[in-house]
Amino acid sequence: AMKKVLWISLLLLMACAPNPYTQRNQFLLTSEAQEIALGAEAFAQIFSEVPPSQDRALQEQLQRVGQRLVQASGRTDYAWEFVVLEDPENPNAFALPGGKVAVYTGLFPMIDSDAELAAVVGHEIAHVLLRHGGERISRGLVTDLIEAGLLKASEQSMPEERVQIIRLAYGVGSTLAVELPFSRQQEIEADRLGLMLMAQAGYHPRAALDFWSRMAAQGGPVQLPEFLSTHPLDANRLRILEQTLPEAMKLYSQGN
Repeated sequence: AMKKVLWISLLLLMACAPNPYTQRNQFLLTSEAQEIALGAEAFAQIFSEVPPSQDRALQEQLQRVGQRLVQASGRTDYAWEFVVLEDPENPNAFALPGGKVAVYTGLFPMIDSDAELAAVVGHEIAHVLLRHGGERISRGLVTDLIEAGLLKASEQSMPEERVQIIRLAYGVGSTLAVELPFSRQQEIEADRLGLMLMAQAGYHPRAALDFWSRMAAQGGPVQLPEFLSTHPLDANRLRILEQTLPEAMKLYSQGN
């Protein structure tokens, strides 16, 4: 038993590495290539369940904003895809490893401009750049594998199980998946990086505060919009956005 504990400790230590954007040590059992493969697999299944919107204007808006953010991110090596999914009852958005990004039609009535869409998409892209889904997958694998007495990533799992893992890790909303929020720390990291990405892309970063503040206000004391169920917002997050705004404004001013 003691050897097993020592081996587990060594595995956890080896799996920790600093993220290049935040310098925070992350626990990752998956490689980026594995995460990208999982993302593509999950995206294909989601695409088969939820049809793309036939609204050409919405599709063009997402493409326009998404491609500008891609250039700002520097990760042009990803196979980026941006698609509006037809579900007016689902005001949500998500991004999967490798650059699979979707926004449901239900979110667009809450968005007033390209800059506000950039705030949403930049935030989602930031989750991917920061490999937050990989962290959640790794935590889930450790829990499951320790319970099963197996200390290795199970590459023998069925495709549906892998799809479900990535869906849960990224809070992807669909009829077949449960939506789970990122941790508070991950949300704040995505807020900060997302703000910098949109500023770098030439979108006024103040639009992010306008959007998130309005979303919070719409929730009121009774019920928050569905988007906030997976992106919990509070005064602390708004304060951190305000604190990050001057740095983002420097980036924005340099390019405009």
